[in-house]
Amino acid sequence: MHENLKRRVGEHIDEIQGEVIRTCRRIYENPETGFREYRASSILCGVLQEHGFDVELGIGDYETAFRATLPYSGEGPTVALLAEYDALPEIGHGCGHNIIAGATLAAALGLQAVSRDLPGRVTVIGTPGEEGGGGKILLMNNGVFDKVDAALMVHPGDATVLDESTLAVSKIEINFTGRPSHAASAPERGINALDAVIMTFNAVNAMRQQIPSSARIHGIITDGGAQPNIIPSHSAALFYVRSPETQEMSSLIDRLKACAEGAARATGATVKFSEAEPAYEPVLTNRELAMCFGRNLSLLGMRIDGPTGRAVSTDMGNLSRKIPAIHPFVAICPRGTELHSLEFQTAAGSPEAMKVMIRSALALAMTVIDVITDRTLMQKIKSEMDNRK
Repeated sequence: MHENLKRRVGEHIDEIQGEVIRTCRRIYENPETGFREYRASSILCGVLQEHGFDVELGIGDYETAFRATLPYSGEGPTVALLAEYDALPEIGHGCGHNIIAGATLAAALGLQAVSRDLPGRVTVIGTPGEEGGGGKILLMNNGVFDKVDAALMVHPGDATVLDESTLAVSKIEINFTGRPSHAASAPERGINALDAVIMTFNAVNAMRQQIPSSARIHGIITDGGAQPNIIPSHSAALFYVRSPETQEMSSLIDRLKACAEGAARATGATVKFSEAEPAYEPVLTNRELAMCFGRNLSLLGMRIDGPTGRAVSTDMGNLSRKIPAIHPFVAICPRGTELHSLEFQTAAGSPEAMKVMIRSALALAMTVIDVITDRTLMQKIKSEMDNRK
């Protein structure tokens, strides 16, 4: 029975792949940053609705989040296919979220062909703001995933990896307040907030030798003052702190704050900290679910690589600690092509990426069939989750 369902899904994906590729290209050519993905979410919802899905736009109190569910469903498990569709400032889809959206769309449309024969429920959840906004975390906190038994997605990369290690990450905003003065006639009357920011960066750089090699601290100056002849009364920086372990990340945040507090004392400025949005936790890949996806990739002739060791982070980490989930990578470009680069942005719009997207979509759909129809597999997936909590 499984093989017949998978065959029918594959045939249907072949039929609709042109429409999916056109949809993916529309998203690629019109990049929108996190929580502003109005066009992308509208495009995806429109296609899903045209194909008979029940669509809700604006779920979880976020305008560009959506849920699309096949109307025919049994009493078995509910499996969510997750779509990301936000882009990066300046380099558009340099993380390839158009491919994530396209793969999820193709898998969902493919499963429509067998929906009456599935003893469970298939739903698509559109998750905005992954690039630093923590969209999945916000939706999870607002109950969007409460009735979901497993969550699946694929992410493009330079290698095909079932369980890529990810880092916890937290965004820390640092604001210094000083006192303005004329920088030429009375500089001694001012308190230079920009000096405090620069001293913070220097202190962090000095600290790097003493932090674990797997950790990362990187930042930008978001406010450096108004103009050179005014002593800056306000200056600000934004830092990302990453680590394989959440506890270690918290310790590094304390050390970052100590650097800033020292700079404030040295310059006479005052300092305030804020966490820009929810912290991301490392992904806890459900191995049973990942192995199932891997078997389906292999059946389609896709080679599986070993972990790359890349230092990346995703809000899927938090969700993966609530429900069984996978966040595999699929290769769309040569090894060594870095995420968040112009080279990767080019790759995300290439014909090769579209081919991989369609094949990955079929593997996703085949995995959904396995999860919904194989009670033993679903029990193993749940047991692993319970044992790892």
